[in-house]
Order: sequence, then C-alpha cells, then structure tokens
Amino acid sequence: MTGIVLEDLGVSQLSYFAIRSMNAAISNGKVSDGTIFYRQYAPFFTPAYFGVVGIDMLSYFTGDLITTDLDGTAMALMYGIKPTFYVNDLEWMRGRYDFLTNVKLYREAARLFCRSPSHQTAIKNYCGRMAELLPIFNIEKMI
Repeated sequence: MTGIVLEDLGVSQLSYFAIRSMNAAISNGKVSDGTIFYRQYAPFFTPAYFGVVGIDMLSYFTGDLITTDLDGTAMALMYGIKPTFYVNDLEWMRGRYDFLTNVKLYREAARLFCRSPSHQTAIKNYCGRMAELLPIFNIEKMI
C-alpha cells in the first residue's frame, strides 16, 4: 500500500503529477494499491483510479507514505508513520512553524526529495540534510 498526503486535489502541478504517478504505478504493477489523503476537499481534475480520502483516515494507514508539505509530515509523524518527504515548496521561507519544529520535521522523514537544485541547496543550508533531486513527482523513484 502506498499513500500520498496532499493539501488538496485542486488544479496544481503537484496534484496532477501525484495522481498521474499513482495511476501509472498501479497500472504497471509497481504499487499494489494506493490512497491519496487530502486536508482540504477540492474537486480533482484528472481521474484517480485508487482511493481518495480525507486526512482523518491517516491514522488507519499502513504502508509507504509520501508527504508533500510540513503539515502532512507532522501528521504522519504524530501517527507513528515515518514518511518520505517530497519538498515541493519551501514553505518555511514564509514563516510556517518555527525553526526548531521545521528542522525536526525535515530530519525525521525517512527520505527527503526536492524538485530543484536551488531547493536542494536551501534545504541543506537550512537543516543540514541533503535532499535527493527529483524534478517531477514520481512514486516509483520514491518507494
């Protein structure tokens, strides 16, 4: 079982690639079953051939989990799940949480990915951990 935590499924590059990647991983047999957990409901614009549920169901999840922001990572860790963290946005630059909380979340993720070399440098300077480079969200490379 593979899961992804997203803010919402509305129109965004991250949502599109997350849904597309999960559909592809399931259809080619790399993932047996998948679920996307969303924090805010928004109608999704591309078909999802797997479960799509609210974040409140995360406490029942077992399997590989990919988070895409600090809130999702914090929730996963709260439920005892050590997620793979795909850093799509450097949200801490806008004052989210505080420095110690952010560094803890970055360091406790099982694996850390980011989408650009500039993100990679910023994360390394911020929390002392080097993220793996993955320009386009791809589940098969993260699990």
